[in-house]
Amino acid sequence: METPTKLQQFSHIKLSDEVLSIPKVLIMLNEAGSWNGFLDQLTNVTGSIPGEWPSKPFYDSSGNGDYPLRNPLLLHSGWSNPYNQEQLRKDDFDYFLIPSEAPEQDLGTVSDSVSYVGVGVLINRLPKLLTVVPWAVLTLSEDWMVFAAAHKHAAWVVQIRDWCEKHGYIA
Repeated sequence: METPTKLQQFSHIKLSDEVLSIPKVLIMLNEAGSWNGFLDQLTNVTGSIPGEWPSKPFYDSSGNGDYPLRNPLLLHSGWSNPYNQEQLRKDDFDYFLIPSEAPEQDLGTVSDSVSYVGVGVLINRLPKLLTVVPWAVLTLSEDWMVFAAAHKHAAWVVQIRDWCEKHGYIA
């Protein structure tokens, strides 16, 4: 069975002109690639610790929490603690990864527009999200994700793409 190309795989998604204009790379995690390696490279390139969004963290800074339940009282910055980073490395993420240091008040300006809807809707919300954060990763399917960066950080997309090609990801 032939593997669909990147374009064929997601040809059903209608992309806005804004999405088409932002720096981005489509990435597939395969057996040769490593989720932990990708997260390490994401941190190395961007200088940021990733956190899921709009999902809340599981654990507080003391490690108190009840996985898989998320703690609605925790701020997004809670993703930077080692307990949540460990869990992020064990699980697939839903929706977005963004810098854990993103200011909560700024995320509030975008969160009203992010709901748990289809990938086509979420990917078209990337431009608005990138006005608040310098980069974002969006899961498209079980194996595919897109890394996007604000225009002033376009070099990060090139660095992530080059690393993915070198380390067994299809980019």
